Amino acid sequence: MRELKLLSSVLFLGLMLLSSGVANAANSSSTQTIEATLGAYVDITPDSSAVTSTTIDPSTGNLAASLTSKFNVKLNSDQTLYLRANVQSDTTNEPAFFMKGQDVNIILGHVTNKPTVASINNAKAQNADPAQNPNVIAYKVTGVMLSGASSSVTPNYVTRDSQYTINAKPGLTTATTTVSTMSVPNTYSFLDTAGTYSAVVTLTTSAT
Repeated sequence: MRELKLLSSVLFLGLMLLSSGVANAANSSSTQTIEATLGAYVDITPDSSAVTSTTIDPSTGNLAASLTSKFNVKLNSDQTLYLRANVQSDTTNEPAFFMKGQDVNIILGHVTNKPTVASINNAKAQNADPAQNPNVIAYKVTGVMLSGASSSVTPNYVTRDSQYTINAKPGLTTATTTVSTMSVPNTYSFLDTAGTYSAVVTLTTSAT
């Protein structure tokens, strides 16, 4: 009987020690991470305050008012943007920005009587001949200005790509391209047909 009581005491003590060990092994606190991923956001829209239409003085080829292209850009991360312009020839879509000397210029082409590629290329040449570039008129780009989040950024014109690169910052940026009223010498003559002349300006995240 005594042995039985002793065995019971030993078993009880063992159970107590086991129970104590389990209690000591339990966690009194724990952590768990919850997360959600935010994707990159880009929204580029034209600004209604841009001056996209004016008239051309038929005696000089000069514009009555300076033309501007203006885009609003919303970003939530750093983003490289590309500003380019195109003019429609009678066969292809050609780059409208070009460098002559130290100046970036833009070609406007006749909307109805579309110029030839040769005419566009002649207007871009250092020795442009107005007799060889009918239905295109060139104007100097006086600046590409950034305001808002990217105001400290300077757009970089890349000659080989005929476009500007802009390393835009997160937030709201407004990009304004301004065109001089003065026609580039030797790109206007009375061989340029009366009518509307245009180029399409694009701001995009696509490099090509």
